[in-house]
Amino acid sequence: MRKLDWPPPPVSGGFGFPLGFVVAIGVTIVAVAAGATAQPVRSVVLLALAVAVISAVTTLPAALATAAVSWGLHDSFVLGRTGGLVFNAGAAGAAVVLVGTAVTVVAIAGTVRMVLARRRSTLPDGPGEGVVAHGNAAEDGESRPPDGGRIKGA
Repeated sequence: MRKLDWPPPPVSGGFGFPLGFVVAIGVTIVAVAAGATAQPVRSVVLLALAVAVISAVTTLPAALATAAVSWGLHDSFVLGRTGGLVFNAGAAGAAVVLVGTAVTVVAIAGTVRMVLARRRSTLPDGPGEGVVAHGNAAEDGESRPPDGGRIKGA
């Protein structure tokens, strides 16, 4: 069985989680200011978008931690309104959406990075490698300049 070499994400988990934490706080503040407490689905959608963006560029643990923080902020300040956690069907649904978003986007982003890395590894190393220059192929398959490689004036 061949081992898959997953390319690393562009943002390490050590930076991805703090970034996700800050983004989730900002999104929650904007959602509450925009009236998401009356329609909590808006908050879940905005936080799911934030989780998706962070998940696309970081590791799975950082993405899951961002989803957990996002759920806590949504649950505490949109559903609970007082900073305390609320455990109800809306909270459970939000948790499923946020964790599902994190896992799905990390998988898709990782697959895209792997496909792009494989494509890059199969491309020629330099310009013209594998291509006959000037249409002057010698019998041995080597490319020759149009003048046959002769030194001018000789």
